Amino acid sequence: MKRTLLVAVVVLSLAAVVLADAHEGAAEETTEADAQFVEGEAAERPIRTPETKAAALFQARCAACHGSDKPAAGLVLTTDAFKSAVLDVQSVEIKSLELIDTEAPDKSYLLMKLRGDKGIQGGRMPANAPPLEDEEILIVEEWIAFVLAARAAEAAEAEDEDAGATGAAAAGAAAGAAAAGSSTGEGGGGASEQAVPSDDTDGKKKP
Repeated sequence: MKRTLLVAVVVLSLAAVVLADAHEGAAEETTEADAQFVEGEAAERPIRTPETKAAALFQARCAACHGSDKPAAGLVLTTDAFKSAVLDVQSVEIKSLELIDTEAPDKSYLLMKLRGDKGIQGGRMPANAPPLEDEEILIVEEWIAFVLAARAAEAAEAEDEDAGATGAAAAGAAAGAAAAGSSTGEGGGGASEQAVPSDDTDGKKKP
């Protein structure tokens, strides 16, 4: 009886050890799989910027009417064309306004159409569809601010480069002038010394 109980205890102990090892191995495999999935998902997930958000918005909410094939009002708002179609481009409805005015963003006619502001020609955009939510209009506004910031940074960088080039040219000219002045001074000194008359000839003073 005692031997039977002892054998049962040993068998149960071994079974517990085997189950624990199996559970630990499964947990490790699950963790590794999860990690690989997360890494793969992060690698496939595109980087979200104000520009990519705006591109996705225009494609989803506007490209049905403003696609590359016979776009309404000749305005193409697809992912790859919306920037060149709206930035500092004159509106066909109100020619005194630009679709996206980078110098006066609040007067951008495209924003006015999306918001349904007073003074627009025709109806609010998008036509025959629910109007954009405030969060969606904010995406367009943030993209415009992003464009303005990028242009300002490019202008500042170009100005710094011009200033550096001008400074280098001025320094080179100054160095050249200094070198020329030094050379002229040495030559002039020699000629001056040769022009001084001697007081004696053959060791005798003149009367």
